[in-house]
Amino acid sequence: MNTSSHQLGWFVVLAYAFLGFSQSSPAQESASVRSQAVLDFGFEESKGSPQSGEVTAELKGNPLRVDSPFWGQAGRRAIVLDAGAKQIVQIPDGPQVDRPQAVSLSLFFLNLHPVGDGNFHGLVAKRAEANAKAITNYGINYRPNNDALQLYLNDGGGFKSVVYSVKQVLNTSRLLHLTATWEVGDAPAPDADTDKDDVRVRLFLNGKPVTPKSAANGQVSGADGWLLDIKVPQLLNDVPVTIGSSTPTTEFTSGVIDEFLLFDTALNDDQAAKLFHEVAGANADELVKQELQPLAAVVPEPKINTTSLHGLQAGQTTRLAITGTNLGPNPRVVLSGVPLDQKVLSGSNAGRLDVQLKLPKNSPLGWFPLFVETKHGISQPFPMAVDGLPQHGVTNTSPEQPAQLPAAFSGQMAGGNMIKIYFRGKVGDRVSAEVEAKRLGSAFDPVVEIKTERGTPLKIGWSETALRGDARAEVRLPKDGVYYAELHDLAYKAPGQNRFRLKLGDFRSIDQWFPAKILAQDRISLKPVGAGFDSDSPLMITGSKMTPGEALHPKFVAGWPAVGPL
Repeated sequence: MNTSSHQLGWFVVLAYAFLGFSQSSPAQESASVRSQAVLDFGFEESKGSPQSGEVTAELKGNPLRVDSPFWGQAGRRAIVLDAGAKQIVQIPDGPQVDRPQAVSLSLFFLNLHPVGDGNFHGLVAKRAEANAKAITNYGINYRPNNDALQLYLNDGGGFKSVVYSVKQVLNTSRLLHLTATWEVGDAPAPDADTDKDDVRVRLFLNGKPVTPKSAANGQVSGADGWLLDIKVPQLLNDVPVTIGSSTPTTEFTSGVIDEFLLFDTALNDDQAAKLFHEVAGANADELVKQELQPLAAVVPEPKINTTSLHGLQAGQTTRLAITGTNLGPNPRVVLSGVPLDQKVLSGSNAGRLDVQLKLPKNSPLGWFPLFVETKHGISQPFPMAVDGLPQHGVTNTSPEQPAQLPAAFSGQMAGGNMIKIYFRGKVGDRVSAEVEAKRLGSAFDPVVEIKTERGTPLKIGWSETALRGDARAEVRLPKDGVYYAELHDLAYKAPGQNRFRLKLGDFRSIDQWFPAKILAQDRISLKPVGAGFDSDSPLMITGSKMTPGEALHPKFVAGWPAVGPL
C-alpha cells in the first residue's frame, strides 16, 4: 500500500495488538482495565504538554483544550485538532510505544470531516515517512467518501490493512469510543501454514466488536481481521506515535480526542467492554443509544420564488399563486402592516400556495413586504404593491380583444422581450403607463412607450429619479381608437427573469408629498406630487394624535383608482 493508492489516515480509539496472544492473570482481571495501560493521557493539564508518568507528549500546532463533550467526562478537558493547522499530539518513540507482539489503543473521538470528504485522515499511527519505506508498527486512517476506515501495518513490503465502514463506525460529528488491537498469531484456514507470522486485528466501537468489510492482503473471520505472512521483527521503527495524523507531516485530521490509552496486550471482548464503561460511565450504553438515534429532519423555513401577481387591490379579493419551497404545512400569508382575510385553496402544496386574499377598502397603499409563515418558520420578504387598481397577469391582448382600463398587469421580463398591452380609448382621454420594476427589486432598465395601433410612438418614458429608476409615460389620446403600451429593457438585454408591474389607464400616482415634514394635528393639508393631480387641489387627511416618527400612509379614496407613496 503506497501513499498514492492506499494512503491510510488513522481514525482509531482503542487497541492495537501486535504479535502473540497474551494471557491475563487473575489479579489483572480483578483490577480495572484502565490501570493496566502503559500510557494514559487524559489531557487534564490546564496548560503545557500532556503527561503520562514519565512520558511527555507534545502538542504541535497549538491545538485547543476544551470542555470534554464525551460521556463520563463532565468537568474534564479534551483536545480539538484542526487538520488545516496541522495540529497533532506527538508521543516520543520509546519502549512504551514499540509493541512487537501486541498492542491496544483506545480513545474517545469525534470526527469533524463530512462524509463526502475525499482525503485520507490519520487518527493514530506509529508510521515512518515514505522515504523510510513507511514502516508502520500500527496505524489507523480513514477516507470518508470511500467509506473506508483502515487498521493497518507495514513491514517494509507494503501496507496491509483491515477495512471497516466509516459510516458505521465514525460517521461525522458523532460521539464515540474506539478500541483497536493488533496481536501476532496464526490465522485460521484458509491460511495454509501454521506459523505464527500473522496479525489479528480487532476493532471495538463503544465496547462492542465491529465486523470488518474486508482485509487487504489478508482474510476476515467473524469479527477478526487477519493480515497474513508478516515479517514481525520488521514492524518496529524509531518514529513517534502521532494522534491526529498518520505521520508528523501527512494525513491530518480535524476532530476532538480524549482519554488516549495504550496497552502492551491485545484486549479481549470482556476487557474492551469493561474499559468502555470505566471511561464512559455506568449509564454509557443508554447514552450511546441516544447518540445513535437519527436526528429529526430539519425542515427549512419557507422560501418564495415568485408570485403570479405583484400587486393586490384594496377593498377587493385577489387570487394569488405563490411558488417556492416548503410553503406548508398550514401556511399563512402575512402582509406587513396591512390587515387581510385569507383562504388557502385546495391543491396547494409545499411548492405552490394558492390563496385568496381580501384587503379592506381602507388599506394603506404602497409597497409592503409579503411573507409566508408555517410552523417551520417564516420566509424571506417579497415586495408586494397595494393600490386601487384591478390586478391581472400579462395576458394576450390584441386590437380585437383590448384590455379594460384602468388596471395593473404583472409579469416577467427577460432578454429582448417586448410586452404589449392593447387598449381602446377616446379622444382626449388621459392615459398613464407606469412600470414598477426597480421598486420590486428587478435588475433591468425599463422603458415604457404609448403607441398608436400602427406603432407610432406618442410618448416614451425611461428611468426617473422620483421613481427610483422606473419609468412613466403619460398622454392625452389624439383620437378614438386602439392603442397599446409597450414595455422593454433599455438595451433589449434584460438579465435573467425580472418581475414587473405595468399600471395602465387614468389613475393618479403619488411620487412624494409636500411638505415632507408635518406636525401632529387633527387635519393635515398635503400636496401630492406625481401624475394626474390638479396642482391647486391639496389632499386633506384626517390625523388621529400621530406620534413623532409614525408613518403616514395614504388611504384608498373613492374615485382614485390608484394612490401610492414613493
